[in-house]
Amino acid sequence: MALSNQQKKKLKSAAHALKPIVRLGQSGLTAGVLDEIELAIDHHELVKVKITAEDRDDKKAIIQNIAEKTSSDIIQCIGFTAVFYRGKQRQESLFVTNFHDFVFRDPARRSHFGNITFFFTNQGFSKREA
Repeated sequence: MALSNQQKKKLKSAAHALKPIVRLGQSGLTAGVLDEIELAIDHHELVKVKITAEDRDDKKAIIQNIAEKTSSDIIQCIGFTAVFYRGKQRQESLFVTNFHDFVFRDPARRSHFGNITFFFTNQGFSKREA
């Protein structure tokens, strides 16, 4: 999944406040560590990983290996810390064809202001007058 520069910029700013969730030790990239990174990416989407490596080439190889095996994008590498991103796979469509199903399926996504109802979606919001 190729991310645009604008998307990477937003993800970098979001990752700034994160602390490393997974730390690689002297054993390097083992199957257990890779499973933990996979779980963290599934749960958080944006994950910061601290890597212990002997030199730059080893560090780059480990980072590329993590990105390939987890099917994630490398957002940023600073020092021995790397940020990975993989969007969650949505089961339901972002676009709803039936207005009634949308309103009663997810009431947290709507707000009423008088006779106007605003619907909040991933693409922004829309309004419908009663």
